[in-house]
Amino acid sequence: MTSASTKVGEIFSAAGAAFTRLGELTMQLHPETDSSPAAAKRKAYEDSGVPLPPPPPTPPKKDPRKTSPDLGESVHPGNRPASSKSVP
Repeated sequence: MTSASTKVGEIFSAAGAAFTRLGELTMQLHPETDSSPAAAKRKAYEDSGVPLPPPPPTPPKKDPRKTSPDLGESVHPGNRPASSKSVP
């Protein structure tokens, strides 16, 4: 069984090396190409001369001290509900 697993390992190693080489050769053919859909859309805008739209505004960050996701109430020590009082 060891001989068979060794051969399988060699096959996968050779395949990995082949794909690595294929990637290197592809980059030699297209060194500056960004193939993502967003890059293609951006390039189309740039080529048309139409200015890019401004980025969307970022939403304001929430104060993690304001609300608790579990309780839905304020988590400041002075704002605890009456039911959370400890019994002596």
